[in-house]
Amino acid sequence: MTKNFDHQAAVREACAKNGIELDELGPATGRFSHQLEQDLLGYDIVFATARMAIEAAAVGCAVVVCDARGFAGLLNTANMQAWRRMNLGVGVLAKPTTVENLMDAISRFDAGDAAAASAYFRRVAGDAHFVEEHLRIYSQAMQTDEAPNSDARFLATASWIEEIGISHQRRRWFHIVKEHGWPDSPEPTALLMMLQSNTKILKGNAASLTKLGEQVGSIELEIAKSRQIMLGESNPRAAIAETSQTLLRAIDKEVSVLATFVTEIKRFYNRMIPLFIRKILLWARRRD
Repeated sequence: MTKNFDHQAAVREACAKNGIELDELGPATGRFSHQLEQDLLGYDIVFATARMAIEAAAVGCAVVVCDARGFAGLLNTANMQAWRRMNLGVGVLAKPTTVENLMDAISRFDAGDAAAASAYFRRVAGDAHFVEEHLRIYSQAMQTDEAPNSDARFLATASWIEEIGISHQRRRWFHIVKEHGWPDSPEPTALLMMLQSNTKILKGNAASLTKLGEQVGSIELEIAKSRQIMLGESNPRAAIAETSQTLLRAIDKEVSVLATFVTEIKRFYNRMIPLFIRKILLWARRRD
């Protein structure tokens, strides 16, 4: 069961070498199930991570915890509690998903140990335990007298990120992007054209603003002189200085607006480009 596909070839090869018939399920395979607890009853070993792995363990399957991001190994009674605290997710995927690692995990299959692990996950991952844990954490938070300061929040966030962070050095950031689907999206050619068009618009806007700034600078002195003549001011330098300050404040305001606009554009591109790369990868895979 998988939502990414870079490890599928290794799983297929490992199963073939062990004479294991392999079925594939999940977003990366195009096959889905609305009764997973029933469908999994016919299988001995499941290759999965996170919630999918927990579902399989609760049904009674032996679980090899792995996906395209990395490999942890065979779930068993020795590691189930520690791995459960990490949600059987990215935090335990410390090795690459290779044929050798997969075959080693398969060779450790133990139906009796898998049954014991299943009993544990039925107990700790069921509805009752889920509600109890939420109430416990809520009660603990309500009983805390001291509100955390910004430093405490930053440290807690950093600790959380470190705990779930990817540890296998051969992984790349786009593996995380590929966890999520992108339905009803345009083809790569259309996306590329859209990005190029947006880039041209941004360059045009930047050139226009630069030209406008030059024009404003060139007429500052003329405006100040005109004001001095019309109002009969005796101190043209003071008039020029005052007018310049007024114009500078107006320009600062426009620059602030422009900076906000640029920031929003950067955020858009930071979201858009990884998704665009994912679409390219999926499109190339379909062609293969």
